Amino acid sequence: MEIIKWISYLDYGVLGLSAIILILSFVLLAREQKREKFRPEVELAIAKYMIMALSFAGVSLLATIIEGILKQVV
Repeated sequence: MEIIKWISYLDYGVLGLSAIILILSFVLLAREQKREKFRPEVELAIAKYMIMALSFAGVSLLATIIEGILKQVV
C-alpha cells in the first residue's frame, strides 16, 4: 500500500518526482548519519541525488510559470 502512495505523487509530473527523490534522499541521509563510520563517498552520492531533485523542482517551477504566462498571452 505504501508504494501506491508514492506512485500517486507522480500524478504531479516532474514536481512529484522531485518530491519523491527529495524524501528518499532525506531518508538515505538519516540512515547514513546513524552509522558509526563516516563514508564520504556515500555522502557525496546523496548530495548529488539532492541536487538532481532540486534541479527537477526548479525546472518544474519554471515550466509552471511559463505556462501561466503563455495562457495569459494567448
